[in-house]
Amino acid sequence: SRLYEANYYITKYGVGLFPKVVDFYICDNAQTFMMVKFGVIYTIIYLVVYYKTMKNLVKRNKYIETFFIIIFLLYSYCEIVFLKPFPNFSILFLMYAFYPNREEENNNEEHTKLLEDMHS
Repeated sequence: SRLYEANYYITKYGVGLFPKVVDFYICDNAQTFMMVKFGVIYTIIYLVVYYKTMKNLVKRNKYIETFFIIIFLLYSYCEIVFLKPFPNFSILFLMYAFYPNREEENNNEEHTKLLEDMHS
């Protein structure tokens, strides 16, 4: 089972605060892999960014994007694709963690410019 494997790797290699060199390639659980190989600090930062992204997406009523992130989070308990940008396109949505109003700002600027041009 996945929990047994996670327990095995955590017991065998331990969990540190910072990244360390570990030679294992069989661990399928992305969260366990991150905690053992990259450390607790990196894992927390990664998950907080995803949390902040989902929070901003829900505020903007972007439920489909939030759904895809949740699907990849659940799938990451079985596979490590959560960390790979090619199969995990939900990484693209992380921009909402850092620029939550970016799309609205661009639209407002375009509308303002369009209105100014119409009144000229």
